[in-house]
Amino acid sequence: MNGVITPVVIGGVNRTIDIGKALEGNKLVKLKTQTSSYTLGLSDSSGVLLNVNSPSPATVTVPNNSSVALPIGTQVNVGQTGAGQLSFIAASGVTINTAGDSLKLRAINSKASLIKIGTNTWDLVGDLATPDFSHVTNVRQFNVKGDGSTVDVTAIRAALAATRHPFFPRGTYIINDEITVPVGTVIEGEEGTIIRQTALNKNSFIVLGNTTIRGVRLEGLSTGTATDYDKNNGVFINGDNIKISDCVITGFQADGIQIRNSNNVSITNNILYGNKYGFSQSTDIAFYSTSPSKGAIITGNYCLSNNSQGIWFNANGNNSEAIISSNICITKADDGVSDVTMPNLIRRHGIETSYGAGTKFPLIVTGNICGNTRLSGIYSQGNPAPSGRVVITNNNLFKNGQETDFTLCQLGAGIYINTLGGEVVCSNNLVWDYMGVRGGITYNGSYTSTDVVGAIISNNVIENSGYFGIDITNKSRNLSVQGNKITNSARNDISYVGDVLSNGGGLKIIGNTFVRNNHNYQSVFLDAGNQQSPGEVTNNTFIGDDATTATEANAAIRAIQPRWSIKNNKFNNFYYGVFLNPEIQVNGKQNNFTVDFNEFDTLHDAIVIRKDAFSPVYPVFGNVFKNVVNPLSGAGYASAAYIGERNGTLVKYFNTAPPTNGAWQVGDEVVNTAPTSAGVKSWLCTTAGTPGVWTATMVSTPSPSLQNTVDVSPNTTTDIGFIGSRSRYYNASSAENGQIGTSNSILGGTANNLTIYSDTKKIWLGTGGFIRQTINEDGTVEFSLNVSGIAATASNHFVIKSQLDAKTAASNADAASANATDLPSAITLINELKAMINSLQAKLRAATLLTP
Repeated sequence: MNGVITPVVIGGVNRTIDIGKALEGNKLVKLKTQTSSYTLGLSDSSGVLLNVNSPSPATVTVPNNSSVALPIGTQVNVGQTGAGQLSFIAASGVTINTAGDSLKLRAINSKASLIKIGTNTWDLVGDLATPDFSHVTNVRQFNVKGDGSTVDVTAIRAALAATRHPFFPRGTYIINDEITVPVGTVIEGEEGTIIRQTALNKNSFIVLGNTTIRGVRLEGLSTGTATDYDKNNGVFINGDNIKISDCVITGFQADGIQIRNSNNVSITNNILYGNKYGFSQSTDIAFYSTSPSKGAIITGNYCLSNNSQGIWFNANGNNSEAIISSNICITKADDGVSDVTMPNLIRRHGIETSYGAGTKFPLIVTGNICGNTRLSGIYSQGNPAPSGRVVITNNNLFKNGQETDFTLCQLGAGIYINTLGGEVVCSNNLVWDYMGVRGGITYNGSYTSTDVVGAIISNNVIENSGYFGIDITNKSRNLSVQGNKITNSARNDISYVGDVLSNGGGLKIIGNTFVRNNHNYQSVFLDAGNQQSPGEVTNNTFIGDDATTATEANAAIRAIQPRWSIKNNKFNNFYYGVFLNPEIQVNGKQNNFTVDFNEFDTLHDAIVIRKDAFSPVYPVFGNVFKNVVNPLSGAGYASAAYIGERNGTLVKYFNTAPPTNGAWQVGDEVVNTAPTSAGVKSWLCTTAGTPGVWTATMVSTPSPSLQNTVDVSPNTTTDIGFIGSRSRYYNASSAENGQIGTSNSILGGTANNLTIYSDTKKIWLGTGGFIRQTINEDGTVEFSLNVSGIAATASNHFVIKSQLDAKTAASNADAASANATDLPSAITLINELKAMINSLQAKLRAATLLTP
């Protein structure tokens, strides 16, 4: 071979290595340049010179043979040509042997060779860095072998007794008993250090206080039947000021790391996988204190085991003051890589928290990724009630709730909040593809007598939930659900089913966006139970799937009890907008269900409030209806909704008659929607009662010197009134008797004659004539006479008569045809009519009969 032949000793075996090989079989070696980290592939089997030119630290990973089957004998030459130091990483199950216990190149232009000598065994030789272990004591000075066969328990105990900073060089250390780490010890392991426990019911390390364990791999005995949960742990902590970092922990049947009665514990950047479900509470990282303990940082860990949960904080209600951040809790098979699916999926929760003892300090659960569980991604259990805020924010939850047992799956959710107190903030989380029978976020709330501050569920994104988007149950009080975006839920976007206790409620649903992809369930379902505090649904946007399917399920909101204020929402593309059902079983005005200032666009029935044998009145006000078939409806029943308004507890609504039952108070008013010319304008409640006394206000009240009459027959009159409007026509034609324009009657009766009495004059217009009243923009009122439609027939004429005499004019389209011998000229007659109308207008104003 061409190159430099170098004898070396690796792992106690003499080897001859060809370093810097340039030619093989008279073929040029393939040159490959990388500018970042790299994993060996099959293309590297034919002789490669790999240059890594990176300005920052980079790695070359040697894969497991099961994923990349490079042939034995493969040699890869690696060079560092950039400033970033190059390190070699062995994938899970791979061993890299080095002569100097180093896996890093020394400097720029350093080179080394990787040679595959076994299925998952490689040699590494070359210009490697010398590890700086000057500050530590190598345990091999105490006859610790680390050869994978010698039991090193006694020697390790001796080393820990002799030094506070023991260093475990690369190797496999066999133990068959527990090792108690003295207080104040810092244990460091070189990359590739394995400490393997071979006995059941034995912890590997027991840590008492002021201790750090860093950079070791702990392996447990994964076979056999474990019987003691306090044993069978990788690390058992029972002391203060502990740090466990950069370790790999696998194969233990209780917990990877179990913490008892310890303050100020830091668990960071560890990888835990393949730990077993030896006990019902088996967990990768468990805080299981039996006495009050404060202070924990749990961050950057990979918790991948198929056990009960990835992280369990405050299992017994005694731990507090913690940050659980940036952990990855995704259930994997025992190799930590392969997916595991039902029915083999065991893990219940990704992260489970119970927040109990401690001062007012938040438990923060943030930035975690939790997926592939039987029940929940994050389960927050108040046990007992929290003494400070629990903040669950910026987490990513997916494919939770895979449990098929209907009873067990009631504990499922992307995020499940099961609390005896309200001080919980759940915000800015992403929950997608929830698979269970609760909600992407489930709030099973409760409260105490002093619980004033409610929980907050805000600004979360929930996508493709297989059941509810948000599920709210039990005794929630003053809960606020705001700013969330919920799309494509299989059932309700929000389902609220309250408890039977009366002092709960107060739910606020504010500023959310709901987008439906089916019409099988209402977007928001509200059943407050016996909880009496009113709730509100305001400023939300509801986007439906279908406006044509006539079913109660195809509603934006369905409320069971009328204890809601529904305002300023936008509804689009539903059959029903707001649906209050069942029918209301009370009489009289109701102020406990308001539907005001909403915008309804493209719906069949916008507001549905049903009544049957009772006569409830629900005024609704200020709503906008676009492309709506029925603004107010009973959906097969009579509607209890009326256009109206409220002023405090007083109501004003529009109907054809005053109420005949129900309780009313002084000041309530009914505006007549079908007034007649001389009929009732409105009714006012003047004496409170059931239904109280209602006093009619007439359309007009004539003054003693002014009468408005319709001449039904000679010498017979009936009262009429002028009704103010921008422009009203007082018609007396046979075709349009008593009409405003051509449709709305204001005069009533069937007479063809309209007469108006002033002090001395009477105007009578026959068929085809009318007087027009116009209210100008500045509020002034004008009357004008129009006789252009009067035909020249004997019966079509107008008369001006005083109390002493009568003047008669036969009129036609040509005023000159009037009888000039006994009548004024047509022009004089018209002028006299105008003067009389101006006088009439002044009297009407004085009598306050003209109102805009």
